[in-house]
Amino acid sequence: MSTPRDPAQPGSPGGVPGSGQAPQAGRQPIGGTSQAAPPAGYQPPPGYRPPDNSRQPSGGQGLDWGAEPAPRRSYLRRHGCLISMVGFLVLVLILVVGCVVVLTPALAMDLKLTSDLGSRAQQVTFNIEDGNTVWTIHLAPGAESRAADIACHVVRPDLAGTEFAGDHFQLVDAAGHVLADDNTPCG
Repeated sequence: MSTPRDPAQPGSPGGVPGSGQAPQAGRQPIGGTSQAAPPAGYQPPPGYRPPDNSRQPSGGQGLDWGAEPAPRRSYLRRHGCLISMVGFLVLVLILVVGCVVVLTPALAMDLKLTSDLGSRAQQVTFNIEDGNTVWTIHLAPGAESRAADIACHVVRPDLAGTEFAGDHFQLVDAAGHVLADDNTPCG
């Protein structure tokens, strides 16, 4: 009579790694991922709940899987940086749009004056001071003698009928001397 072989021993038909057969109950497979079965007739204490091994990765020894999971962070905590960045970009966009809305009419008038003056002016600038715009027109050399005529027939008609109709303007030479302004009489 032969003695039965232990199925966990190499060479035995049951439970050999790579043989395709499952290990017998009560034995722990190689890798140590499952627990041994309790002895026959064992009754767990009242209120006992077996651990949930579905969360345990293979080879997860040494980890405390019985601990409660960390509470979920709030939406603001998870996405706070993204929300801050979007808020910053919206603020920058509002500032840019505000500057464009405020400065567009003045820039359009600057272009109109520059176009109408042509070669008689070297440069047209404006300064906004206390809500009032002051236009400075730098006349080209040779156009200084016609400063009063340019003020009456080009600059005043361009500013009239716009939101800049009451604004101050001055025509200056290369040295910065005022040759004509909004108070120059037109005849």
